[in-house]
Amino acid sequence: MVNKECSCFRFELTSRPQFRKIIRKSTDNPIAVLTLVFALSRIVFALAGIRYTINFHDLWHIAEPGLLRDHLLQTLFYLHEQPPLLNLLVGIILKLFPSDYAIVFNGIFIGVGLAISIVLYKLMTHMGVGKIVALIMVLIFMVSPASILYENLFFYDYLLAALLIASAFLLFQYLTIGRLRYLVLFFVLLAVIVLTRSLFHLSWLLLVMVLLMILRRDQWKKIVLAGCIPCMLAVSIYVKNLVVFGNFGGSTWFGMNMARVTICQLDSADRAAMVRNKELSPLSLIPPFSNLSSYQRSVGTGYPTGIPTLDRPLKRDWLGCSTNFNNLAYIEISRQYGRDAQYVLTHRPGAFGKAIMLSSFYYFYPASVHFLLDSNRARISWYERIFDLAIYGQLYDYQNAHPHQDIPDSHGVAKIFKVGIMLVIGIPLLLLYGIRSIRQNFNAGLRGRALSITLAFIVGTMLWIMVVGILFECGENYRFRFMTEPYCFLLLGLFLSNRPWKKSGVMNGVARADGTVAEFRQADMLNAPGAIDGNG
Repeated sequence: MVNKECSCFRFELTSRPQFRKIIRKSTDNPIAVLTLVFALSRIVFALAGIRYTINFHDLWHIAEPGLLRDHLLQTLFYLHEQPPLLNLLVGIILKLFPSDYAIVFNGIFIGVGLAISIVLYKLMTHMGVGKIVALIMVLIFMVSPASILYENLFFYDYLLAALLIASAFLLFQYLTIGRLRYLVLFFVLLAVIVLTRSLFHLSWLLLVMVLLMILRRDQWKKIVLAGCIPCMLAVSIYVKNLVVFGNFGGSTWFGMNMARVTICQLDSADRAAMVRNKELSPLSLIPPFSNLSSYQRSVGTGYPTGIPTLDRPLKRDWLGCSTNFNNLAYIEISRQYGRDAQYVLTHRPGAFGKAIMLSSFYYFYPASVHFLLDSNRARISWYERIFDLAIYGQLYDYQNAHPHQDIPDSHGVAKIFKVGIMLVIGIPLLLLYGIRSIRQNFNAGLRGRALSITLAFIVGTMLWIMVVGILFECGENYRFRFMTEPYCFLLLGLFLSNRPWKKSGVMNGVARADGTVAEFRQADMLNAPGAIDGNG
C-alpha cells in the first residue's frame, strides 16, 4: 500500500540540518501549520485595519433585507433577478441574528477561508503534488490581497471559490475511493453553485454529469443515481422561472448583460442615429441597470401584483433606498435590451469584438481592484503593490483606477501594463499543461484515470468561467477569474512537482528517514498495487 502522506515530492532546499528539521516538522503536521499561519495572518491584517464589510445597499443581487427577514419564502419564490441560494442564506441569518448578522457572516467567511486552504492542500497532495510545494502554493493563495479582501466582503465570489475547490476534492475522492456519498456530495455542491450564481448555467451541471457518465461508463448508474435529485432541484427552479416569469434561466438580467457587451460599446452618435432610424429602441440610449424611473417613457414601470418584491421600485435597507432590480418591469426591460443587443450583434459585430478585447484584458487584472473592496484595499495598498508586482507581474500601479472606469481608453497602450503579465502567460500555459496531463494519465491505471477526470473537471470549469465571462461581461471579469485561482495554484503545484528537475536544483522524490531523497516517478504511484482501495 502506498502511503499517501509519504508518496509525494520534497524540495531539497539546503544541506543544513536545521533547515531540514524545520521542513520535516512542517510537513509532519501541515494542517496545523496552515491553521497557525492563517490565524496569524488574519490577526496581522486586522491590525492593519482590514474590517469585514457587508453592505446590502451596494449589492444588486440581494433582495430587500426586510422582505427576506419577514417574508422569506414569498420573496424567494418571486425572485427572478438571481438564483435563490445567496438570498436564502441572507434571509436565514437575518431571521436568526437580526442584530448580529454581520458578526455571523464574518465568522462564516473566516471559516470558509480556512476551509479553502485545508481542502486545497489535501487535494494537491492527494493528486501527487509534493508536500512542500503544496504548502507553498496554499500559503501564497492564503495571504494574497485578493483572498484577504474577498474574505472580508459579503459577496458570493469567495463562497464559490470554496465550493469549486471542494467539488473537485469530492470528485477525486469518489474516483479513487469509490464511495457513493462522495459522488452525491459532489453533485449537491454543483447544484448549490448553479443555484447561487447565474454564471453557472444549468447546462454546465448537466454537461458535467454527461461527460462523467461517458468517461466512467462502467459506473453510469451510480452517476445517474447520485446526480438525479440535485439536477432535478436545479431544473425545478428554472422551470418555476419559466412558468412564473416566462424565463428559463437563473436570472432575468441576460438582456442587460448583453447590452453591456454590444450596445454600450457603440459610439454615442452612432447609437443615437440607429435609434432615429428605428433600428434600435429608445431604450438603447439609457445605460443598462439604471433606476426604474429612467425607463418610464420607454417601457413603463409595470403593473401592481401585490407582491412587494415585484412592485417596489426601490428596496429599503439600513443605509436608505437603492434600486430594486427584482421589480417586475425589469423583465421586459431586459428583454428589450436583449432584442437591441441581438440587432447590434448582427449589424455591428465590431462592437462585440471591442467588448471581447476589453473583457480579455480585464480578465487578467488582479482580482483585488473591485470598487466594493476600496475601503479595505486602501489600508494594504503597499502590500498589494508588492504582491501584484512579484506574483502577478503587474507593472502599472493603478490604485483607485478601476477597469470599468477606463473603457473609453480601449486602445491605450497603457492598458497592457495594467494586466498581470504572469497571469496572461501563466494561465494559458497551465490550461495546456492540464490538458496534456489529462491525456497522459487517462490510461495509467485507476488512479491515473481519477487524476485525469478530476483535471478534466478543473480545466473545463476554468474554461467555462473564462469563455462565458469574457463573452457576456465587460468590466468585472477579474472577479470571475478569482474563483479559479485555487485551481491555478493546484495546476502550478502539479507542474512544479512533476518536472524532471536536475540534481543541482529541485528534485522529485520521497524523503527517507535519513534525510536523503529517493527518486520517484508519479507513474509508479498511479500504478502501484494497492494504490486504490475500492472499499475505502
